[in-house]
Parts: sequence; C-alpha cells; structure tokens
Amino acid sequence: MLNSTSSANSYNEADARPIDSLETLLDRPLFVAGWDWEKTLYVLLIVTALITRLYGLGDRVQSHDESIHTRYSWNLYTGRGFAHDPLMHGPYLFHATALSYFLFGDNDFSARVPVALMGVALVAFPYLLRRWLGRSGALATTFLLLISPAIAYYSRYIRHDIPVALWAMIVWSSIFAYLHDGRSRWLYTMAAGVSLMFATKEVAFIYSAIFGVFLVVLFLNQVLSRRWPVASLNVAFLVLLGVAAAGLGLVALGVVRQQEGAGLASWAIAGGAVAGVAAVAATVVLLYALGAELRSYRSFDLIVVLATLCLPFLSPALVSLMGLDPIDYQPPTIYTTAIVTAGVVAVSAMIGLFWSLRRWSIAAAIHYAIFLVLFTTFFTNGFGIASGLVGSLGYWLKQHEVQRGNQPQYYYVVMVSFYEFLPWLLATLAPVFIGVRALMRRRNHGDRMSVDQGDTRERGATGDRAQGRPVRATREMHPGSDPAVSERTFVPFLLWWTALAWLAYSIAGERMPWLIVHITLPMIVLSGWLVGRLVDAVDWGQIVRQRAWILALVFPPLLMAIAALGRAVAARPFS
Repeated sequence: MLNSTSSANSYNEADARPIDSLETLLDRPLFVAGWDWEKTLYVLLIVTALITRLYGLGDRVQSHDESIHTRYSWNLYTGRGFAHDPLMHGPYLFHATALSYFLFGDNDFSARVPVALMGVALVAFPYLLRRWLGRSGALATTFLLLISPAIAYYSRYIRHDIPVALWAMIVWSSIFAYLHDGRSRWLYTMAAGVSLMFATKEVAFIYSAIFGVFLVVLFLNQVLSRRWPVASLNVAFLVLLGVAAAGLGLVALGVVRQQEGAGLASWAIAGGAVAGVAAVAATVVLLYALGAELRSYRSFDLIVVLATLCLPFLSPALVSLMGLDPIDYQPPTIYTTAIVTAGVVAVSAMIGLFWSLRRWSIAAAIHYAIFLVLFTTFFTNGFGIASGLVGSLGYWLKQHEVQRGNQPQYYYVVMVSFYEFLPWLLATLAPVFIGVRALMRRRNHGDRMSVDQGDTRERGATGDRAQGRPVRATREMHPGSDPAVSERTFVPFLLWWTALAWLAYSIAGERMPWLIVHITLPMIVLSGWLVGRLVDAVDWGQIVRQRAWILALVFPPLLMAIAALGRAVAARPFS
C-alpha cells in the first residue's frame, strides 16, 4: 500500500511551483509543514462520514432483521451465550454488537455503532490504495463511498454487508500489495481478511471466487507467456485446461437449471468429475514442466494460500454431489460429511505445507485462530466448528433453490438505476475511456515511430534507439515477480470484479436490497479510478490562468433554470 514519502523540503518546492496539476495542489502545505491539502480533504471527508453515519443513529425503529441480530447479541452480552446458526449468517456481527453493548450500554444507538464505524473505515480505506488508484482517484473513491445511498444506508443498519465489504477490501488490497513487493505480511493480512469474511457472511464465497479466478487467469497468462522446456507439455496443459473448463461449464449449467427439491443432474455431476480429474492432471503437468520455477510467481503464492484456506468451506458441495444433505447432522450422513471435510482439510494442509512450511503455517494459524474463536464463541460452542465449515455453504445451497424474495433476475438493474446511477454510469464509461485511450496511445506511438525512423534515415544513425526500436533491459525480470504486474492488472481486475459481481448476484437465488452493496462497491472503486484519471488529465494551471473556474459558479444556477423550465413545461402552459 502506498504511503506518503514527501519531506518538508518537497512541500516547500511544491508551494513555490505554479499549479499545473492537482498533484501540485494536493502537495501544497497547509497550516504546518507536513500537513497538506490532501490530508485536509481526507479529514473533512472522514469527519463527514462520522457525522452521516452516527448522527441520529438510534432514532429509527429497528427492522425485523435488526431485531433478530440485536436479540441474539443481547443474549451473548447478558451471559446467555451464543450458538452460530447459518440462518443468521456469520458470528462476527453478534460478537461485535455484544462488545458494543458492554462498552456503551444496550440501546439502539450502541447496537448500530459497530457497523457504522466500519462504514466510516470503508470510506477512509481508499487512502491506502493511492498506489493503484492515484491520489486524485483515491479521493474520488472516498467521496463516492461517502455519498453512496446503499453504503450510507446500510452503514446505519445492523447487517453483515458493510463489515464483509470492508474485509473484502482488505483481501484484494493485500493481494495487489503482495503482487507489488512480495512481502509475506500481505499473505498474512489476506488470510485474516478471508477468515473474517467467512465469519461475517456467506457472500465470502462469491468474493473469494471472483478474486481467486482472477489470480488463476493472471497466473496462466504469466505461465503461458513463457517458453516451456518441452513444447508438447505446453500443448497437453492447454488441452487439459480446456477439458476442465468444459466440465465446470456443465456444472454451472446444471446448477442454473436445477429444479427446486431436485438433485443435480447426472450429466452435471459427471462434468464436475471430469473437471476435477482434468484439473489434477493439468497440475501434475505444470509441476513436472516448471517445477521449482513456480515459486517465482507471486500469483501462484496467492492462489495456494487463498485456495487452501477456502477449500475446507467447499466440503458441503462435495457432499451434495454425492446425493447427501450436508446439513443433515444425523447418522450416517454426518459421518460421511465428517470424513469428506477432514479429507479436504488434510489435502489443503498438505498442499500448503509443501508450498512453504513457514509461510503457510503462519497464514493458516491466523485464519483458523479467528475461525475457532468466533464460530465457537470463545470455545463455548464446539458445534460451531461443524456449523461454520459445513453449515455455512450447506444451508445457503438449499436457499438457492428456495429463492427467498422471489425477485426477477433484472432486480438489481432496477435497484441500481434508482439508487446508484452515478457509479453505474461512470463504471459503464470506464471501458470506453480505456479503449479510446489505448487507441490514442497506439496511434501516437506509431506517429513517434515514423518520425524517429525518418530522422534516422536523414542522420544515418545506427543503434536500437536511433532506429526506433525499444532498448532492451540489461537484466530481464521474471514475469512472476515483476512489481509492475500489480499496476498493469489493477484496472482489468476492477473490470473483472464489476462484471462478475453483476453476474453472480443476478444468478444467485436470493436477491435482496442489501446485496446491492456488493455490486456497488466495485463500481465505485472503478468510478473513482476513472474520475482520478480524468481530473489528472486537466491542465489546471491553464484553467486558473484563464479563470475558467468561473464557469463552475454558473453551473448550479443553470441546473436550477433547467429544472424550472422542466416544471413549467410539465404544467402545459400553452394548452
């Protein structure tokens, strides 16, 4: 993550420079050395977030869901205990609310304080993402998170969505930080974030799938761009990947077409089996072909840690494929479920320990420590281990068939167009901006190449640079450990996250208004990046010198005039 490294001297230099960019303005000192406009803007936005999230927090009467969450939190606070039930999602919210009761007393205000404060933390979080969003983009993202109707509303609501959104931000920012510098601490931070996601709400499965598949695609792109020692193994690897993808496609189709109360179709189960065998075979080929070189790929490290920590939570899916109900805790089903779960945990541990004994042990210790403390309610409910590992996914797999809420698949299109139209519009424009910018860069690069080659012919110069060819680096960096990978893949990741969030939540059987938070979040981050790039492209020095900023003063009255004209026309004055 990006930390500010400017010194007092640099601030003095910035103060002396004319304002040619927003970066220069943000660097200008304010009040004292070391305190600039950027920090001031963040403080103002965070203070505004505190006000909008905390003011009148206890005035609104609790909804049905809130009353359930507060009741079980109150039970824990008063010593009556708490037992995790997947019906109410993860245990984190109940522990946090009980702690708030202990600190501030049991009332409606204190019940909502934990989520409200996490909502403020979510608004402030882009400050840590300046390396990838840019300084202007991070400020824009903070502002959009502040004014988002969905995020603001559910930051004042006792639900799990804001906390899990914050954990998700920690997970993916840790992923990109590790891609940048390869420090082990980011693996440990990611492990903590993953554990907290699963301990908060089952949308952790969707987040983990989106992040994990992106890492797999990144890793495959890096691996396949390398020259393999044996070309035939490269071909075999690609074929096996194709077979695995086809098998997973059959499984996905079977899940979508699955009828209520019916098991998964036999052809979908066969597709899953084929995908599993092909994936194992592809892994064997990869290990044989590249071997120890795989440790040079940071994306591979992230895949191993993320997969081995998430796989045990997928045990119920394997039990379901066997035609059994994973949340049937009676013999003999419970014995089969226990064997399958223990086997998955053992396989995950062996893979992780084989990859790196020290690093995986630390990551797993962090992950399972959080899991055990929360799901067992500080070791007072041993059954929480089973309800956490098996019940979380097992219960919600059955709810996919029930389709609570009975909303159409275009439900989020309606909701987003009403409440989150600004980030939706900006996120839709982002791919257009990226495409136009790429075309302009390619054209400008071609023009520069033509000019350079013409100059070369006139001068008769020689050498790579004189002939318009890029100069080769003296030392080639391994693509798997190149710090620039995090910057190059950041925007594709945001596009991927936004698209997959829309797809996943539209397909999921349960469509509820609070889930709009998880669709809005990636759109806001992508929108903030876009706004930052557009702001940075403006010549602010020219605007200041020509006083073009005066137009901004005219804009609000213009909007008011247009609105008044619209009302007048609507009144049909000429009829």
